Amino acid sequence: MLRSKLKWYVLLSVSSLVLIWRLIDFIYEVAYEEFHITRGGFELKGSGAEVIEIAIILATIALIWKALKNLSRLHSANPSR
Repeated sequence: MLRSKLKWYVLLSVSSLVLIWRLIDFIYEVAYEEFHITRGGFELKGSGAEVIEIAIILATIALIWKALKNLSRLHSANPSR
């Protein structure tokens, strides 16, 4: 049970940091109207990059939601730990 809680706490922590980073990057790109993504030699600019950034943000929110839901379930199953 402890390993499972630890796994979800780590996922929650990492996902929260990624979400903060992606939101700051997204807000910066909205302010300067300059959407671009570069990964491993692949470069995407414009509306395609905007859509991918929004998808990354939504996927990260989904991971945070899943981690919170599972932590809540694990805590309610055994509140003393």
